[in-house]
Amino acid sequence: MKAKEKVFNLQLYNEELSKKDFKKIAQFDSLQFLELDKCRLTDLPDEIFKLSNLRTLFLDYNLFTKIPTGIQFCKKLEYLSMHHCKISEVPKEIGTLQNLEDLHIGDNNIAVLPPEIGRLGHLVDFSVQNNRIEYLPDEIGNLNNLTSLSLIYNRLQTLPATIGKLGSLEHLGLSGNCLGFLRDEIGELQSLTSLGASLNNLTSIPVSIARLPKLKALYLENNDITHFPDKSGGFKNLEVLSLANNSLAEFPDFIFELRDLKRLDLSDNKIAFIPNNRGGFKKLEELVLYHNLLTEFPGFIVESAGLKKLELLGNKIAIIPKEIYKLSKLQTLALSNNPILDIPEEISMLKNLKWLSIQLTPISPEKAAIVKTRLPADCEMLYEVKERKDGYMIRFSDISN
Repeated sequence: MKAKEKVFNLQLYNEELSKKDFKKIAQFDSLQFLELDKCRLTDLPDEIFKLSNLRTLFLDYNLFTKIPTGIQFCKKLEYLSMHHCKISEVPKEIGTLQNLEDLHIGDNNIAVLPPEIGRLGHLVDFSVQNNRIEYLPDEIGNLNNLTSLSLIYNRLQTLPATIGKLGSLEHLGLSGNCLGFLRDEIGELQSLTSLGASLNNLTSIPVSIARLPKLKALYLENNDITHFPDKSGGFKNLEVLSLANNSLAEFPDFIFELRDLKRLDLSDNKIAFIPNNRGGFKKLEELVLYHNLLTEFPGFIVESAGLKKLELLGNKIAIIPKEIYKLSKLQTLALSNNPILDIPEEISMLKNLKWLSIQLTPISPEKAAIVKTRLPADCEMLYEVKERKDGYMIRFSDISN
């Protein structure tokens, strides 16, 4: 604190600070970076707002109930983080921070965002997750430079139509809200690469989203989606698609058109049939189809030679095809809780296999022991069989032992 040279960076994490300390801090007129995380602060004295060169301010894990209005005097501020405080109010003065690029106010008690938030024309990253927000102001659409918007775990009932004006937006997080539908205007977000809307009340998605030219990741798990548009004609660049825990009764046909797909999760649905007359996916690495109603091993799987993880547990599949050997890169194979009587000896050709689960299948202990001998030495096999006479369950993590 007695340094004679200019101080540009000051970090006072988890410190008890007095008014006298703040007066000393205020003397560092060259200060650009200030961290006051976990300092048990309820407010900031006016001296701090006299730091005219301040560009970065961390105030996470404190006891603020509102963002101090004096923040308006930090005209050069570019990064403000007040994560995990007790903030219930965002003052209109926030709109005066014309140079602000990053605003992080997640894990608070915020219910309303002021219209003035739309004045932050240079804002690039805005995270307000885990609050109590039900509606966004229309002015949110004025944030022309915004590339990332995290609204996860709020109480959003709907989105404003102006959401479609965020032409620079690349990442949109909407998971953990109360959305019953997604607006068509989301399809206007031509820069969007990632959209997360899990844990909502969605029953379908608008066709417009399928036309997003740069969309690579779409997360829609834990909704009540029953179908996709009959012919989307889109999602051409999609690499990750998660539709786990929905109400799909049919395998969405458009998925076979996704040639760049790397991860597909359709677990916990009601899919009973997948057409076998289609080719595989050259880039697919992870396929999760557990807890469906499949009675046959989908033929496209063995044509997806790059597959590393395959989860089919909890279906009604009885036969594993010999062509399983084509999956030479496979590392994880989950087949538990299926009526499988045997594993083809071609399993021995999967030299990269690290984990095989065949619990709760009719495979006998004798056959399971044979399967174990065919696996790579470092492959863990999970197997269990119920002894119905006494009700005991015998578990084997390594059947050879």
